[in-house]
Amino acid sequence: MLKIKLISLLLVVCLFFLSLVACGGKNTVDFEDTLWYLDSYGEQGALKSVLEHTFISATFDSSDSRMHGNAGCNGYTAGYELNDGITFSAVARTELGCTEPPSIMEQEDEYLRILESVDTISIVDGKLHLSSGNEVLIFVKSTGRKPQR
Repeated sequence: MLKIKLISLLLVVCLFFLSLVACGGKNTVDFEDTLWYLDSYGEQGALKSVLEHTFISATFDSSDSRMHGNAGCNGYTAGYELNDGITFSAVARTELGCTEPPSIMEQEDEYLRILESVDTISIVDGKLHLSSGNEVLIFVKSTGRKPQR
């Protein structure tokens, strides 16, 4: 009986270490190398939808740990680092000024402001959540077409 318990324990330990090796030793969320579209953003409990006829996108490139996309008007890029969560560095964007629809630049500014302070990443019901305190960016995975707005 003791041999069976010992063998079972060794098997569990071996499976644990194999899973660490297979996952690179990280507890990661499967979000990289996929196109995501922002669905909603802002304070928890008072989320805003993305403006009609605008699209904010994000792709996380695992080969160089860079995120890039369109912030509604301007293209943007940022480095990212996975730790116990996620942090972004050096967020940069092009400097176009869009006027249509009204408030597009305010939406873009708020999106990038929240992005710069993000520290938590998770996937909930298939949606990517990037959070900072009480603020969140919620993305849906691309289906090959832009979402209907």
